[in-house]
Amino acid sequence: MHTIVSLEIAGYNGRSLANRFFRQDGTADWLALVLPGMGYTAAMPLLFYPTNLLLDLGADVLLVNYDLDREPAYQRATSQERRRWLAADTTAAYAAGQAQSVYRRLTLVGKSICTLAMTDLLPQASAQCTQCVSLTPLLTNTELRAAIIQHPLPSLFAIGTADPFYDPALLDELRRATGGEALVFEGADHGLMLGGDVEGAIAIMGRLIAALRRFLATPPRA
Repeated sequence: MHTIVSLEIAGYNGRSLANRFFRQDGTADWLALVLPGMGYTAAMPLLFYPTNLLLDLGADVLLVNYDLDREPAYQRATSQERRRWLAADTTAAYAAGQAQSVYRRLTLVGKSICTLAMTDLLPQASAQCTQCVSLTPLLTNTELRAAIIQHPLPSLFAIGTADPFYDPALLDELRRATGGEALVFEGADHGLMLGGDVEGAIAIMGRLIAALRRFLATPPRA
């Protein structure tokens, strides 16, 4: 069982960052930070089911709700300011989560643009027993690839062949750099959906959760 609270998190320019923190009823030594994509909330399938799996496995889970797609100031900002904004929010969330207990293990789960946000945490996360789960990562982003290669951590990547960010050579580069696992779903888009094939999308989710369970079964070494 777990309780759910909201943490006080001051993000970019002191802006309050909406969140939900799931605390195990017993003392957990494992923290998972779940970072949604732009317009893709933690209540949507690619994050809802991994979150529940992490809770079932005994992790405390911090879900960050950026809501930047509905933030006028963010929409007006330059690309550089947007990058600083996302980095500040993510770093603040990480610090708030770490302050909740003494955690020996960390799992970072990011969707889409927040696979880039995750890279802001890699220097400090490298000092912990950390695993990274990159859902529909922005493979064509050079900053993302450089950071992952500089700070390689055990990783699971999941992406579809119809995703505009999919590039098999770049994905293999990151898989080899991290010694990780890559799940590639034929015909799946940036939401790992298959057009009108609902049953196929559900099957993808089942494969993803099974792979994630295997990935999380072995804690990483510091």
